Amino acid sequence: MLTSGKADADTEQAVRKTVAELMTAEGHEAVEITAGTSLAEGGLNLSSLELVRLLVGLEERLDIELDDATIMNARFDTVEDLITLVHQAT
Repeated sequence: MLTSGKADADTEQAVRKTVAELMTAEGHEAVEITAGTSLAEGGLNLSSLELVRLLVGLEERLDIELDDATIMNARFDTVEDLITLVHQAT
Protein backbone atom coordinates (compact mmCIF):
# COMPACT_ATOMS: atom_id res chain seq x y z
CA MET A 1 0.00 0.00 0.00
CA LEU A 2 1.14 3.52 -0.66
CA THR A 3 2.24 5.55 2.33
CA SER A 4 2.25 9.24 3.26
CA GLY A 5 5.21 11.57 2.91
CA LYS A 6 5.77 11.72 -0.83
CA ALA A 7 2.31 10.20 -1.27
CA ASP A 8 1.11 12.56 -4.01
CA ALA A 9 4.16 12.08 -6.23
CA ASP A 10 4.36 8.37 -5.42
CA THR A 11 0.67 7.90 -6.14
CA GLU A 12 0.92 9.69 -9.48
CA GLN A 13 3.98 7.70 -10.52
CA ALA A 14 2.45 4.38 -9.40
CA VAL A 15 -0.83 5.04 -11.22
CA ARG A 16 0.86 6.18 -14.42
CA LYS A 17 3.18 3.16 -14.42
CA THR A 18 0.35 0.74 -13.65
CA VAL A 19 -1.92 2.21 -16.34
CA ALA A 20 0.89 1.87 -18.90
CA GLU A 21 1.56 -1.75 -17.89
CA LEU A 22 -2.10 -2.71 -17.89
CA MET A 23 -2.73 -1.07 -21.26
CA THR A 24 0.21 -2.95 -22.79
CA ALA A 25 -1.00 -6.22 -21.23
CA GLU A 26 -4.44 -5.64 -22.81
CA GLY A 27 -2.82 -5.33 -26.24
CA HIS A 28 -2.94 -1.55 -26.55
CA GLU A 29 -0.08 0.27 -28.20
CA ALA A 30 2.51 1.56 -25.74
CA VAL A 31 2.08 5.29 -25.19
CA GLU A 32 3.47 7.78 -22.72
CA ILE A 33 1.00 8.16 -19.87
CA THR A 34 0.75 11.59 -18.27
CA ALA A 35 -1.73 12.94 -15.74
CA GLY A 36 -3.48 14.73 -18.59
CA THR A 37 -3.85 11.65 -20.80
CA SER A 38 -7.50 11.21 -21.76
CA LEU A 39 -9.09 7.89 -20.88
CA ALA A 40 -11.51 8.22 -23.80
CA GLU A 41 -11.23 9.55 -27.36
CA GLY A 42 -7.99 11.21 -28.26
CA GLY A 43 -6.14 9.32 -25.54
CA LEU A 44 -6.41 5.72 -24.40
CA ASN A 45 -9.80 5.18 -26.08
CA LEU A 46 -11.05 2.95 -23.26
CA SER A 47 -14.41 1.26 -23.45
CA SER A 48 -16.46 1.05 -20.26
CA LEU A 49 -15.39 -2.58 -19.82
CA GLU A 50 -11.74 -1.66 -20.25
CA LEU A 51 -12.15 1.08 -17.64
CA VAL A 52 -13.55 -1.46 -15.17
CA ARG A 53 -10.63 -3.80 -15.90
CA LEU A 54 -8.25 -0.91 -15.35
CA LEU A 55 -9.82 -0.08 -11.98
CA VAL A 56 -9.60 -3.73 -10.89
CA GLY A 57 -5.99 -3.85 -12.06
CA LEU A 58 -5.15 -0.73 -10.07
CA GLU A 59 -6.71 -2.27 -6.95
CA GLU A 60 -4.75 -5.50 -7.37
CA ARG A 61 -1.38 -4.01 -8.28
CA LEU A 62 -1.45 -1.14 -5.79
CA ASP A 63 -3.00 -3.23 -3.00
CA ILE A 64 -5.88 -0.81 -2.44
CA GLU A 65 -9.65 -1.07 -2.28
CA LEU A 66 -11.67 1.45 -4.23
CA ASP A 67 -14.98 2.23 -2.56
CA ASP A 68 -18.00 1.53 -4.81
CA ALA A 69 -19.75 4.76 -3.84
CA THR A 70 -16.62 6.75 -4.61
CA ILE A 71 -16.29 5.05 -7.99
CA MET A 72 -19.92 5.75 -8.84
CA ASN A 73 -19.45 9.47 -8.09
CA ALA A 74 -16.03 9.82 -9.71
CA ARG A 75 -15.15 11.38 -13.04
CA PHE A 76 -13.09 9.31 -15.43
CA ASP A 77 -11.92 11.81 -18.02
CA THR A 78 -8.14 11.67 -17.57
CA VAL A 79 -5.43 9.73 -15.77
CA GLU A 80 -5.49 12.57 -13.20
CA ASP A 81 -8.98 11.39 -12.21
CA LEU A 82 -7.56 7.90 -11.55
CA ILE A 83 -4.71 9.41 -9.52
CA THR A 84 -7.23 11.32 -7.39
CA LEU A 85 -9.32 8.18 -6.89
CA VAL A 86 -6.30 6.10 -5.85
CA HIS A 87 -5.01 8.87 -3.58
CA GLN A 88 -8.39 8.89 -1.77
CA ALA A 89 -8.09 5.14 -1.22
CA THR A 90 -4.65 5.32 0.40
